[in-house]
Amino acid sequence: MAEQIKPLAERFRIIEPWLTNGRAHAPFWECHATRVD
Repeated sequence: MAEQIKPLAERFRIIEPWLTNGRAHAPFWECHATRVD
């Protein structure tokens, strides 16, 4: 999992100086949930 995040984190690090208050909208289409019965 961490290996998959590294390229994304690198892209955010590069554009960080242009972000407003250091924030960016990053839509993720994946959701993890745990079922509790």
